[in-house]
Amino acid sequence: MYCVCWGDYLDQLFTSDRNLTLAVSALTCFLHACRNQGEGKSRKYLARIIWMLTFDDEKSTLAETVEKYYIGISPVLWLPWIPQLLTCLVRKEGGHILNLLCGVGKAYPQAVYFPIRTLYLTLKMEQREKHKADQQSKASTPTATTAGESSSQHGVGGGEGGGQAEPMDTTLSTGNGAQGVKIHSGPDLSLAKQLNQVQLLQAKITAITSQLQLKTGPAPNATPTTQPHDPATGVPASSSSSVSTPSTQASGGGGGGGESIPIRAPASLWRCSRIMHLLRDLHPTLLSALEGIVDQMVWFRENWYEELLRQLNEGLIMCQAAAFASRADVANAQIPPEMFQFVKRLVSTFGIGLEQSGSGSSGTGGGGGGGPMSHESLAKRAQAAAQDPAFQRLKAQFASDFDFSAPGAKRLHTLMAKLKRWIKILELKTKSLQKSFLLEDRCRFLSNFSLATADMDIPGEYLMPKTMPYYVRIARFMPRVEIVQRHHSTVRRLYIQGDNGKIYPYLVVNDTQVSRCRSEERVLQLLAMINLYLNKNKETSRRYLQFAVPRLVAVAPQMRLVEDNTSNISLTDIFKQYCGSANQEWDSPMVQYYERLALLQSQGESITPETLQTLFSQIQTSHAPQTLLREWGEKSYATSTDFWTFRMQFTKHLALCGMAEFVFHLTRLEPDLLYIVRSTGCLTQAFLTFDINKKGLVHCTSATLQLLYKSQH
Repeated sequence: MYCVCWGDYLDQLFTSDRNLTLAVSALTCFLHACRNQGEGKSRKYLARIIWMLTFDDEKSTLAETVEKYYIGISPVLWLPWIPQLLTCLVRKEGGHILNLLCGVGKAYPQAVYFPIRTLYLTLKMEQREKHKADQQSKASTPTATTAGESSSQHGVGGGEGGGQAEPMDTTLSTGNGAQGVKIHSGPDLSLAKQLNQVQLLQAKITAITSQLQLKTGPAPNATPTTQPHDPATGVPASSSSSVSTPSTQASGGGGGGGESIPIRAPASLWRCSRIMHLLRDLHPTLLSALEGIVDQMVWFRENWYEELLRQLNEGLIMCQAAAFASRADVANAQIPPEMFQFVKRLVSTFGIGLEQSGSGSSGTGGGGGGGPMSHESLAKRAQAAAQDPAFQRLKAQFASDFDFSAPGAKRLHTLMAKLKRWIKILELKTKSLQKSFLLEDRCRFLSNFSLATADMDIPGEYLMPKTMPYYVRIARFMPRVEIVQRHHSTVRRLYIQGDNGKIYPYLVVNDTQVSRCRSEERVLQLLAMINLYLNKNKETSRRYLQFAVPRLVAVAPQMRLVEDNTSNISLTDIFKQYCGSANQEWDSPMVQYYERLALLQSQGESITPETLQTLFSQIQTSHAPQTLLREWGEKSYATSTDFWTFRMQFTKHLALCGMAEFVFHLTRLEPDLLYIVRSTGCLTQAFLTFDINKKGLVHCTSATLQLLYKSQH
């Protein structure tokens, strides 16, 4: 009690004075206090500890204090803060946080392994792109050979703290046809031999574990992808002693030759690798099962037409934002330069993965995190698409339609019309195909998974803060996988049965913007923390005011497992249903808006707020009446009691979402990002991120509050 009071006092002094001596004393008090308190009371002080680390000096004084006094704090208290600890791991204080994360991973390996694995692959991707850019810049200079030899001798890059990189052995694929980039810390051959001996021993342990697992786990004719792939080397764990394996061939220039180019790995990459190797040594059976599940995720990738449809939707959203920005001159709006590059990339890849265009690490999807199985799946998909006559016909027609040499082809609204036409073509093709498939046909390991295979928890279970330390474990994967439409893309819905008998649906989502995904996860983490206080307060708990926060875990930088609700429906889907019953296109309001705006501008009339208000009123009357949502609710809920309950819950949660959008400076809640849970009337938000620019926080708009007003009518 005295540690807490004294720590709060010192924290207040540090907030106003920024004296590191006060911060060290406050950290010491908080760390001692957390040893004797539960998760609820220590949550505030752990948050202050992580916040104070951002003010550390060059000597890492605060990080040393945390490393000195964290011993004795229960690892379960750190579980909600694993994302923040990983952020500290890649900064200058990462060397002092390493032991803390290792301690948490020993007790809760599944909670640490997936986040650290995703971080490792992201850093590896960035390092590969950096090395590739350096090689291209050196190849363009006359002294490329000399610079390459100097790079081989001295290495590139160090740790974030400016110190010397710590030793590690791994291989990075350069993506230019070379055999690989061997990363080591220096010419110390004795250390390299010791690491090889350790890796040989780890390989033997993993091989024995795999044999034991096969006796109690999957069938003998199971798909041969259950063998885990080592994220630190990109090769199967049984052969992890070979540290310089050939990388996958990729198109694209670059200097290579067939020899390995040794470069120095940054310290953050080594720290992640060390934690993963430690967890693999302590929990071989569990991590073998986790890697087996990740390897099976490659069979949940999109087809070429599904991937192309998602990319076209992303391009249309970009065009709509550009069109609204250039609404002052609708007739003369031109395509932005980034859209030129986007369309050219679509023409060259046409739904078979951006890896085929020479940008391997920035592709649209990663299977098992860049392992051999994911590259094999991409190659098979590209080969099957190349043999499809419909693919060749559509590709030629697509390249012809998006030829910018034609007159008027560079107008923005012309491009939007072409994108809409191709979206309709691919949507018709997607609707005509199967809506589900059996898990046994593609993923035998998941089909045969049971509690006897591994003691594994539901994905994302550990990252949800709880008052009771009870975690649901996976009993089995349900036999049927559904193909559904979510967030302008086609995703697979996987059903997992927990040991409590409940069925948990999960979406296997392929993401292209890695930074946006991590930002969304931080927002969901914030909302989950707020839920604890909303549940504790009497008034909010009585009204069931809580944010809907799904379980979410990133199994790879560009692939996530997101908990789903089968009764979700977005506001855009409701509007599309209305447009279908009214025999009109769902995007006709936007088309009519720009047509009338262009007509007014051609007549030389000034666009005033009164003119826009009249224009919006006309569009709303003809295409989107104010009673649209109420009519949908009356049709969906049979009795007046159900409809009244739905309206009450919907109004409360919409007000809660609007408050969070305004207070926390979140991005606007668009109609396609707001999902109504039809079984309860609550709201779920998707792809929420902090609305931040280079200057700081940007104030959000009052669009949600306006929607709240409209829903009352």
